[in-house]
This record gives sequence, C-alpha cells and structure tokens, in this order.
Amino acid sequence: MLLGGTTSTDGAAGISPEVVLGIVLQGLSLVVGVLVRTGRSWILCLNVAAIYAFLYLSSLPNPLGLAFGLADLYVVGALVYRRAWFDAMAAWRASLPVPSRRAG
Repeated sequence: MLLGGTTSTDGAAGISPEVVLGIVLQGLSLVVGVLVRTGRSWILCLNVAAIYAFLYLSSLPNPLGLAFGLADLYVVGALVYRRAWFDAMAAWRASLPVPSRRAG
C-alpha cells in the first residue's frame, strides 16, 4: 500500500482519516495558490488561509504549529490589505473583449 497502515481499532488496514484530511488540505492549498496567483476568488483564499491559521494555532504549544499559524495569519492580513488588487484584476478581466465563436 502506498500510504497508511493499520490505524483503525479493529486492525483493518487502511489510510487513517488524518492522512486523508492532510492530502485533501494540501490539494486545496495548491488550488488556492493558483487562484491567488491569477487574482481570483479572494474570499475563498481568505477563508482557506484563516482555516489553516486556526488549525495550526490549535496545535499550541507546538512551536512549529505556532510558526505556521502566525504565517497563515500574515497571509490573511496580506489578503485583506491587498483586496484592491483583486478588485482591479476583476475589473481588468471584465474589460477584456469576449472572443466570438464562429458557427461551423
């Protein structure tokens, strides 16, 4: 098996829920990163960064969790501070001409 081992109480082999959640959150992180780089989905990016900050900060007194949690709080602050950039990107995309499709 590629991931996981025996983690359930009855001894059945499988992937633990924590591993599955981690994989899903890392995939979500990649998607949100692409959305931020293209200037889209400001509120989704803000919510995901806030959820990450909460999850990391809930692992206190772990110093690594504190560092990642504070970094995610910084991202939340940066997203709020740069909201005007997301609005400008949306206005710029709206001003682009829509390509017409030819029938045929």
